[in-house]
Amino acid sequence: MKKDELTKELSLINKTTLFDNPILRHYLKKNKLSDTDAVVLGILLELTGQGKIEIRTHYNILAEYAELTAMEVYQSINSLHRYRIIEYKPAGNFVHISFNKIDEKIEEIALAYINAGKIKHLEKDVEFMKKM
Repeated sequence: MKKDELTKELSLINKTTLFDNPILRHYLKKNKLSDTDAVVLGILLELTGQGKIEIRTHYNILAEYAELTAMEVYQSINSLHRYRIIEYKPAGNFVHISFNKIDEKIEEIALAYINAGKIKHLEKDVEFMKKM
């Protein structure tokens, strides 16, 4: 592996770890995405408000933001479509991207809700003990 290729791979790994997103981690764990696909998915999640809204953009804009080539972004979007994560439709120079509904429960988010409930219960217990 050439030094430039190694530097690019390390850059992609570093970018992937910068996205602190439970939905992205869910997709990474479920589909075992490549680093390039993970970076593109992370960017799309950020741009769409965690997949809540649809966007219409150009491959070159995504490529510039991800520091990838337009062809790599195009291939990643096709890959994400094959995994049934996103739907996309080319429209002239633009591409229209929307996320498919997540049918399964995201474990990390479910655990966060459970832990929040436990913390509230503990806070009530502490307040009760302070009053005694």
